[in-house]
Amino acid sequence: MKRRIRFFMILAAGGILCQCGCRQVEMYFEGYRSRALPFPPTRGGQTVAVAVGTEPAEPLLEAEVAAKISYLLREQGYRVKEKAEATYLLSCWFGMDPAETFSGVMPIYEPGKVISTPVRTRRGHWRSVHTYLPGSTHYVPYSYTVYPKFVSLTLHDNELWAKSEEDTHAEAVIWRGTSVNADESTDLRWRLNHLLLACFKYWGQETIKQQRIWMGEEAEPVKELTEAIR
Repeated sequence: MKRRIRFFMILAAGGILCQCGCRQVEMYFEGYRSRALPFPPTRGGQTVAVAVGTEPAEPLLEAEVAAKISYLLREQGYRVKEKAEATYLLSCWFGMDPAETFSGVMPIYEPGKVISTPVRTRRGHWRSVHTYLPGSTHYVPYSYTVYPKFVSLTLHDNELWAKSEEDTHAEAVIWRGTSVNADESTDLRWRLNHLLLACFKYWGQETIKQQRIWMGEEAEPVKELTEAIR
């Protein structure tokens, strides 16, 4: 997981400088779907239990994230139940990795100029003499820090989960989706809204390739999600 998050973080970090001040959140998402286990339909009132964790443990934030996931599941048409009563189990793992600082030197080219000077000829006429000054390149140092954040959702068949190996539960996995972000924000609690919405944008889908997602810092779905659990 660490290696994957770092890979996405480096990709995302490349847009920090050019996106400065635009109030847009850049994220990347990948989804994987089982070829052996069917994905539960949104209709029919399928029951799903929610389990959330992070390291180090943050019980209050975990409970808040669980409530937001439950809300998003209900929006999809599912019923959220306790684990003992549910057909499916949706586990969530989230967190923020240590900051990464990027620094270097950025070349800035200034084009050359043309200077026109009036000159009087020997016959008494005036004409312009053009002098071409070459361009120049200046090198400006830069440094910026980004904080990689992630949300990983894994949907299990609850019955198979109970029977499978406790370390991986691989044979019980129906779908897994991971959204990542790396920007200057240290507000994990707020950014989790964007990351959860990115996951549910591709809920249940096999993405084939990595998806890049842009979302407004104060987008309406973000506000609705925060208001929904108050």
